[in-house]
Amino acid sequence: MPDDPSEAAAAYALYWAYATGRGVRRDTERAMSVLRASAEAGHPPAQVALGDEIFGASKDEALRWFLAAAAQGDAKGELAAGRMIFHGRFTARDEDRGLALLAQAAAHGNPDAAREHALASRQVEARGRSDDDNLARAVDEHGLVDHAATIRALARPSVRLVAAPRDDATIPVGASKLGGAPDLPPGHAWPRRGARSLAFVAQLALDDLRRFAGTELLPPDGVLSFFYDAQDQPWGGADEADGWAVQHHPAATLVRQAGAAAGFAACAIDSFAELTLPPLRSALARSLGDEVSDRYGAAVETFQSVYRRPPRADGEIHRVLGHPDAIQGDMTRRIEYGWRGADLEKPEPTLELAARQWRLLLQVDSDHHAGMMWGDLGRLYFWIREDDLRARRWDAARLQLQCS
Repeated sequence: MPDDPSEAAAAYALYWAYATGRGVRRDTERAMSVLRASAEAGHPPAQVALGDEIFGASKDEALRWFLAAAAQGDAKGELAAGRMIFHGRFTARDEDRGLALLAQAAAHGNPDAAREHALASRQVEARGRSDDDNLARAVDEHGLVDHAATIRALARPSVRLVAAPRDDATIPVGASKLGGAPDLPPGHAWPRRGARSLAFVAQLALDDLRRFAGTELLPPDGVLSFFYDAQDQPWGGADEADGWAVQHHPAATLVRQAGAAAGFAACAIDSFAELTLPPLRSALARSLGDEVSDRYGAAVETFQSVYRRPPRADGEIHRVLGHPDAIQGDMTRRIEYGWRGADLEKPEPTLELAARQWRLLLQVDSDHHAGMMWGDLGRLYFWIREDDLRARRWDAARLQLQCS
């Protein structure tokens, strides 16, 4: 181990040589050995680099190295630790401490930290205001005051779901959750696709959701259960209708299907109210007109990234109702046109109007806690027409898979 700063710096330089093969034969094992020696000797750049190297394997240890570098005034260490702590990424969330670290990194001349500190400060301020006030600010910032009333009318309340890993046995029967084993009536047939059972994705305890605005269309009690062919992962075409299922079950009849091969790790769910806006390319957003399209898209981005209130603007985004967090194009038009065999590139007024009747029922993000990966870090979206939702026609639910 290096015993003085110059030796530690030399070991760090040797790490880069071995890691990149510059001047020596590339040797990743030797690179990590000398990097750790340099970090343990107190060299801040090595501590940051070691944190980056081991981040995928150990978030806790990576944070300790970032903090060790930050304690010596290293701007990159302050920035890395500040990001993790402010956003609660793989560690306990502490906004005050995170902001302080970002401010220190900015003061030490890191331009990325200066930008992130400014953004984080605005996010904290936004949490002290109402959703309506924050939306008005986003609209005003992008020159859409004349359209403010229309945009507010298009906004929909949503229930944001935040999942945390939990032993399935500790989650009460009938409670909302991701993964684990579903709670179904005794003897209820598990939905299948051919010879294979669909994977259980989530269930929603409807009596818990009743306290949130916008949930009046849902049944007042029982659970909604969601299943999907997680093996083949259908995109949601009309020829794949057996690839997903939505079911409603009365709470009094539920039994944990403990022996079922659920496939995903169980996660308990916390719920938060969140206001949502139609995605830029959605049928509803298109009703604003092409002349405001770019400004509307910018306003949506500002509202979501800056003014979105608790639980957080980043991380996995699971939600019930409201508007989706789309990854690609509009789903309502794709469903309407696709299931009718119409050409999406040839808009038809009647189909455009019909597309506006689809309501997001549930959005499930890829989630490492549950072991869920939809395509390439994509999301599942369960949809239903408002009339079908009111009539409890769950077999009319549709699905879309989107990924980058």
